[in-house]
Amino acid sequence: MKQYMLLLALFLMASAVTAQVIPDSARRIELEPQRQPITVSERILEDAPLDHRHDRGFTIVGHQRDLQLQIQASVRDLAVLDGFALHERSRFTTWDIPTGNRHAFDPSFHNDLSQTRIGLIGTRSTEDGAIVLRFEADFAGADGFRIRHAYGEYENVIVGQTWSIFSHVTLQPLTIDLSGPLGVGKNLTPQVRYRWTGIYDRADLTIGLEFPGHTYRPTIDAAPVDHQLLPDPSVRLAQRFDWGEIQTSLIVPFLSGRYGTSSNLAVSVGWGLSASALIRATTEGTVRLHASAGQGIADLFATFAGRGYNVQVNQLDEPDLTFVIGGYASYEHRWQAGLRSTLTCSAVSLGGNGWGGTVDDLYQWGWATAANTFWNIYDGLHAGAEVTVGSRIDTTAQWGTVLRVAGLVYYEL
Repeated sequence: MKQYMLLLALFLMASAVTAQVIPDSARRIELEPQRQPITVSERILEDAPLDHRHDRGFTIVGHQRDLQLQIQASVRDLAVLDGFALHERSRFTTWDIPTGNRHAFDPSFHNDLSQTRIGLIGTRSTEDGAIVLRFEADFAGADGFRIRHAYGEYENVIVGQTWSIFSHVTLQPLTIDLSGPLGVGKNLTPQVRYRWTGIYDRADLTIGLEFPGHTYRPTIDAAPVDHQLLPDPSVRLAQRFDWGEIQTSLIVPFLSGRYGTSSNLAVSVGWGLSASALIRATTEGTVRLHASAGQGIADLFATFAGRGYNVQVNQLDEPDLTFVIGGYASYEHRWQAGLRSTLTCSAVSLGGNGWGGTVDDLYQWGWATAANTFWNIYDGLHAGAEVTVGSRIDTTAQWGTVLRVAGLVYYEL
């Protein structure tokens, strides 16, 4: 036994001595120099607040440098304390606020990671230009999964799902609320679009056809139905200045359905106008303004989406398009690099005399004021806190107010 122990000790000593005499360079694994990623100078980049930064993630470049895959991921932890148990947790929709006798202090806490995201961006370089495919999903859908972006892009043409042309997401203020301020459209829709860049000095024009899926109520007390016969034409003009940017959009929704007791197919044509402005007031301060209005565009607002508020059926079983108007004013102050605060006041109003059903359907107008602060703690690590006060007034002149305190911590790969 002693002989075996002696042989083992000699073997270990020999290995240690050999390791000392072998040069360090001989033990290193020399890696191939890193390849530069493929750049697409004319790519359409429309980033909403809290979207992934396009310079982050893990990038794999093909050997011939004609193909690359960018992998993006982020873990997002949301905590919400409501003064009343609202239906929506990731979004502050004033439709949820109880009114009248139902308005009471009933605090509720919620915590989830449904905003956690994963994304893939593939780029193929060709002689005629780059082809870009993008896919991004989170877990904030009704069934626990939601596709955010899924489209192909080539030569200023996009086919697939991404931000609506009616949405001015690049000018919206930073909020923990996924929907952003009240009175603004922030929608992901299937679409086909084309963008003309530089039609004149620092101006872009985008035109497209969108398929958001319109909801309506066949009768005054029926459940909402999703139906769309024709795509919605939309157009947006963006003009950049030294002091900021202005965007204006027009959308023409085609609302179709079988309304009332006659069940005859009817098609109504609505309209929607929106305008946004970003003003760099000072070195540290930015002002953002927005206004939207139209008929038959209720689904474009998060407060009304999917509730069938686009159309009201009158006493003659004929569809009447609902008028909606909303907007916000916001100020952002940058205290220092990686630390900024935002104050946003917003409101939205819905025309009509109610949609039957429960008292929740009786919406006239609502407002919200939100204040938040975001801190870039470390490279890729962010934290934000937000306080929101909102109110709803129904068509019977009863009102309710709710306070929400929310916090978000997320890390981007």
